[in-house]
Amino acid sequence: DRNGKIFYTSITSLSHISRFTGVVVCDGYSAYRKLDRETEAIVFAGCWTHARRYFADALKALPKKEHEAARDTVAYEAIKRIGAIYHLDNQLAGLKPDDRRKQRQINLKPLVEAFFAWVKEIQISGRLSKGKTLEGINYSIVSMVRNPVRSSTALRKQQRRIT
Repeated sequence: DRNGKIFYTSITSLSHISRFTGVVVCDGYSAYRKLDRETEAIVFAGCWTHARRYFADALKALPKKEHEAARDTVAYEAIKRIGAIYHLDNQLAGLKPDDRRKQRQINLKPLVEAFFAWVKEIQISGRLSKGKTLEGINYSIVSMVRNPVRSSTALRKQQRRIT
């Protein structure tokens, strides 16, 4: 359906997007940025799973002796915040679409906005100079900040892919 609410795509199906209107959840592939500049009818939203993966990879890369201190890291906090968004969105799964949309605006929007305010604060602070955590922060800002609340509409489907 080209006039749906959310469209998941891969690099091989870019030609199909031009006739679509709505939200496209995608990664940071440069062709999407080109389409974003050319197409008003489509809102491009970054993928929460891609963002989360950067932070998970940062935690996996910690030496064993630092695993206990992981809870004090930016990567752990990011995963915790994204997890809270996933959890709340999953609780809305049984609602009718209009009710789910309303509840997302009321309950999810503050969490998503807080996440983006937090990642911007981390980026501006200069606490991170390199690594997967900084890549996750930058991905979140560049890929998701265009329309963070609309990108949250894909959370439930994306979480199923990572659990």
